[in-house]
Amino acid sequence: MTKQTATLSGQCGLFGTADVPDAPTRKHRVLSAIEPTYELPALVYRYDLNSMFPRALPPSEVSHLSADGAVEACQPVLTIDVETSGYPLGHPDYMLKTIQIGNAHRALVFDAECADCLDIVREAIQRAQYLVAYSATADLVPLVHAGLISYDDAWGKMYDVMLATKLTDPNAVGTDVGLKQTAAQVLGARAVSPQALDGRKALFAAGGWLTNVDLDTPPARNGWLQANPRWQRMITYAAADVLDTAALAEPGVLPRVPRAVIDRERALQHMVARISHDGLPLAPERVAALLGEHARCAETAAADCATYGLSEPGSGKAVTAMLESACIALPTTDAGNPSVTAAVLTELANSSHDLAPLGAALLSYRQHTTLVSTFLRPYELICREGDGRVRPTIYTLTARTGRTSCVRPNLQNVPRLGGIRGCITADPGCLLVSADLASIELRVAAALSGDSVLTHAVVHGSSANRDDIHWLVAKQVFGPNATKTHRYTVKPGVYGYLYGGGVDKLAIEMGCSTAIAQAVVDGLTDLTPQYVSWANRLKRGRNRYMLYTGMVLQLPVAFPHKWPNYVIQRTARELLVDAMLRWRQTPWGKAIILPIHDELVVMVPEADAVAATEALVQCMTGEISGLPVIASPNEPSFEWQDAA
Repeated sequence: MTKQTATLSGQCGLFGTADVPDAPTRKHRVLSAIEPTYELPALVYRYDLNSMFPRALPPSEVSHLSADGAVEACQPVLTIDVETSGYPLGHPDYMLKTIQIGNAHRALVFDAECADCLDIVREAIQRAQYLVAYSATADLVPLVHAGLISYDDAWGKMYDVMLATKLTDPNAVGTDVGLKQTAAQVLGARAVSPQALDGRKALFAAGGWLTNVDLDTPPARNGWLQANPRWQRMITYAAADVLDTAALAEPGVLPRVPRAVIDRERALQHMVARISHDGLPLAPERVAALLGEHARCAETAAADCATYGLSEPGSGKAVTAMLESACIALPTTDAGNPSVTAAVLTELANSSHDLAPLGAALLSYRQHTTLVSTFLRPYELICREGDGRVRPTIYTLTARTGRTSCVRPNLQNVPRLGGIRGCITADPGCLLVSADLASIELRVAAALSGDSVLTHAVVHGSSANRDDIHWLVAKQVFGPNATKTHRYTVKPGVYGYLYGGGVDKLAIEMGCSTAIAQAVVDGLTDLTPQYVSWANRLKRGRNRYMLYTGMVLQLPVAFPHKWPNYVIQRTARELLVDAMLRWRQTPWGKAIILPIHDELVVMVPEADAVAATEALVQCMTGEISGLPVIASPNEPSFEWQDAA
């Protein structure tokens, strides 16, 4: 029995396991959806999807592939793609299921558990001068882990089509530029991956399986794990990704991106993918202790909510109904629905209302259940059944701002306080060194706008002297005797204003009345007239902005009020990339590096920690439009430390 068969027979609803409801019915539905089944490897040509059936290759043809068959036709540019079980490396249910290679005309789908197939793929990859993929980290890391190519060789050959798509935004594809959306917009009727996606979705729906998989997604619900790679819909789905990726990479299909810009992004990908391959270790005892602590706190908070008649504190609908029945006025979201965000509950908890204790209990419940479900239980699973290391995937160009994002797990949203960060450690004999860019977005806003008040507040002001921008706004709103609490109140409003948020949204984020939010906006407008003038000019201009790197930032036509935010955040992102590329030239340039918004965390040998910290600060120090860019270092530590 193969590993795949064993996994399916042990966990899949198709075979009637006890943990999947209505398994016999599901078996019938899945069996009806998956026919026919093919042997691998299979060859798929680009035709209309109705004619795009796989052709299983007999052993006689497979044996000739590497010598003079279809693989040879793919040289010197080889498009690659993989299908895995949806979990990252190190997860107990990680599995590389199929490997796809080919070009814009035909694709070969190989069984990743077949040794002969792996030999063919290895030779094809080694012989290729260039490798092409879409969102390359997801494909290269499994190939490197499988021993089909070395890490540095893989990234040295790689051209990621997603980079060109994100950097040019062809045909206004939008914010989340996935392969299927891009193929539909750019290739039109020639695209095959959108239809293949529909088939794969239908298959997952028939099985009752999930597409979006987290670390703690039950194996029985994970469609990527449960789907047989030999089913026609899975073969055509896998092959279509190669066919459309290769077609998008053909000359002239996507707008041209300057070579220096592409090379800059490729170098960044090369650096951050290392954590996806090697990972960082977890501290099992700390994970277990925190898991128990926060689970108990969540139970206590739930009991407190129950004393007010709220038996479902995790249900937004139930919370809304209770608060509205108590005649508590709730703000509305952009969609017009009542809002029960943390800011709303904070305002309730700090009020004199009879339900103020309920607001506090709900906040506590949400805080502890989020820590348990988002961080501690997935960490515990990795420690108990996996290899004890977290291996997130970092996407280097996310949304229109280009900020990096992190998934499975998301280490960028680990709370800065509370000790959860300490679950992640260095390897024995190593330490974590880190530094962050100080007030970088405010600094960029001051530099780009030339606003004198904002510049002085950012460069010379401080919280201790009560003359940073947050203190200045607080005193504008609450008077010269404003307190630290007032400063903390206005701080999210300052950033929300820069991000283009309206008064109602700022009020929700600040947990205050719209009158105070309006006062924050008025105060900033009075304090920073040059910034306001710059932002207004930007919003009235073209939806293309040339960054100092030579890269063109595409701005969304429908949201001009957000343009200043896009420009500020993207410029801050480029300053961090500059720092990372300088770090690449240091003796620790191949170390595991984790970008966390405006912070860099790197694992280095313990003996090098002091020197590496100094080098990191030096790499992150610079200037923009004459304003200094400065970095604040943290003490080297074995555990990832909370923010100061």
